[in-house]
Amino acid sequence: MASTEEHNNTEKRPQERRGSKILIAITLVVGLCVVSVSLVVFLEILNPSLLINRGNGNEAAAVGTLRTFCASELLYAERSGKGRYGTMNDLLAAKYLDETYKPGFKLGYRFQLKAYDDEAGQSQFWAKASPAIPGETGDRYFFVDSSGVIMSSDRDFRVNPRTGKPEAALVPLFRPK
Repeated sequence: MASTEEHNNTEKRPQERRGSKILIAITLVVGLCVVSVSLVVFLEILNPSLLINRGNGNEAAAVGTLRTFCASELLYAERSGKGRYGTMNDLLAAKYLDETYKPGFKLGYRFQLKAYDDEAGQSQFWAKASPAIPGETGDRYFFVDSSGVIMSSDRDFRVNPRTGKPEAALVPLFRPK
């Protein structure tokens, strides 16, 4: 009988070893996850510039999106719009913008794009980029119109629906070449 008990014990030992190895591996993975999350939280508390850098990246992407809107509007007016600027839906339908622009939200910013006729009956457009969460996803608000000059403000502003002009003093960032 002793030999049968010894045989059963030797069969259980490799299974117990495998089970304990799996338990150790799971414990290590969970421990590494906890340490990683703790380290990220600690670094963001210790170095708030990490959040600032993320906001700066979002702002740069917002300016890039406004440039894309300008180029898309110019192409649309020349090729599809018969001299007239298009709405966001017009630009999407003509494939001058891809579907990533459809919801009007991209990389921490909300976008508005409007085409309208000015008082002289000339086709115009304007676009505005606002941080989705001011102070977190970005600090500045951006605006561009048919002139192609991208402007910014530290505060939110309205755009006059009749004139398409911002109702605030904005600082030019870029002028078209």
